[in-house]
Amino acid sequence: MKFIYYLFFYLTNFFFVPYRLGKIADYYQKIRELICKKIFCFVGQDAVIRPRLKLSYLGQISIDERSSIGDRNVIVASGGLEIGKDVMIGPEVMIFTQNHSIPSSELKLIEGGIEQKKVIINDDVWIGARVIILPGAVIGKGTVIAAGTVVPGKKYPENVILGGNPAKIIRYR
Repeated sequence: MKFIYYLFFYLTNFFFVPYRLGKIADYYQKIRELICKKIFCFVGQDAVIRPRLKLSYLGQISIDERSSIGDRNVIVASGGLEIGKDVMIGPEVMIFTQNHSIPSSELKLIEGGIEQKKVIINDDVWIGARVIILPGAVIGKGTVIAAGTVVPGKKYPENVILGGNPAKIIRYR
């Protein structure tokens, strides 16, 4: 039965319904929310999962109430992805929860293993367009991440504005 939900998810992933179509767009979004509730780990009420996403390991993704995943995002969630309440994720964001480990120089790079680290995005976070979030990142509550920022895998405090490559605290909210 899960196969059917995956099929419907990927079919609806190709179709874009503009916001200006009002009721049709709302109905389409509710259908996508219902489908995602069947294949994601958890989907809260009024979660918005926009189309044209590239998602891996859908069963490892958890998205809470009133949070949204923007258009054309790339998410590899093998290590687990937890998205809190009221999170806004802009378009073309990349979130990775796995990476290749770098072995000692006696081994070839291709012989290194894979490391998986969970990414946690706490409540009330705004992630701008084209942000890259790397494995192990823990983004504090109330954080704003500027467009184009690269967020390494470490813990960030609450109520800050992050920007740059690598992400640095620009200021506190």
